[in-house]
Amino acid sequence: KKIYSIGKSKNPRCFKGKIIPFPYYFQGKAWMVSSLWTNILKEFDRDMIKQNRKVVLFIDNAPCHKVTDLVLENVKIEFLPANTTSILQPLDQGIIHAFKVYFRQILVRKQLLAIEKGLSNKDFVKSISILDAQTFAKRSWWLVKKETIENCFRKAGFFIENNSSDVVEEVIDVTIDPTEFKEYVNCDKELECFGTLTEDEIVSSILDGKSSEASSEENSQDECNNVHPP
Repeated sequence: KKIYSIGKSKNPRCFKGKIIPFPYYFQGKAWMVSSLWTNILKEFDRDMIKQNRKVVLFIDNAPCHKVTDLVLENVKIEFLPANTTSILQPLDQGIIHAFKVYFRQILVRKQLLAIEKGLSNKDFVKSISILDAQTFAKRSWWLVKKETIENCFRKAGFFIENNSSDVVEEVIDVTIDPTEFKEYVNCDKELECFGTLTEDEIVSSILDGKSSEASSEENSQDECNNVHPP
């Protein structure tokens, strides 16, 4: 399944004339909000209809996930019990971590190559665009093993017929200290990705179909530079 990205810029310059790897949405704080979530669900439902599949989508109780008056044909939504995400959400059992390991791995390798060419950390960070990040993310998601996903579902309590071992360990192959790399992988663990919108933001979301945006030329140049160097 494809992944989605949310950024602060309405029209990032780095997208101009390019084919982006996967859908991009904009929101003033780069948060998931109900309007974006509704669009994603509708697109997912259309995909399932095309594939002639009916699925149950288990999601957590984040406020942004609770949408009303939404009719889906081939997708049924089931909410996980409150305050159980860390236990019952398969993504939290190792899928997100595996994805981040591969993403940071790609980024570190790019940085090492840049250093060898005499580029400073500051200049390297500025050189990474949202489009680059999307490309890294697509590659990282492709590298996450099917067995890892299956085992994370099993660890969360979902029955999988094909029994195998515990969660697959992802290989970490970088030329920096493993402990430091582990800290780097989790550097954004506490980053807010949803929250309570202000009244103005709610109104903007209703009028625009998306929430408050940063669409000026200055802002559109991004974000393209919000990268955490190790």
